[in-house]
Amino acid sequence: MRADRLDFRPKHRLTVLVVQASPLVEPMRLTRTPEYAGCKSWVPLAVDPVWNAPVHDDAALQEIAERVRGFVG
Repeated sequence: MRADRLDFRPKHRLTVLVVQASPLVEPMRLTRTPEYAGCKSWVPLAVDPVWNAPVHDDAALQEIAERVRGFVG
């Protein structure tokens, strides 16, 4: 099964990104405006979020990254 997924497009290199995630302290509601419509790569938001501690500490994130490397080579 792993080979099927990784060999699907053998001419294209598989790229994986492991990221650190931090939840918001309080949920935020955003009102949809016309500026957000269409295909956008980046939309500036007029908010000042308060972040909680990261979901994983650095050691756990490193372990996850190593596991991912083991799966995808």
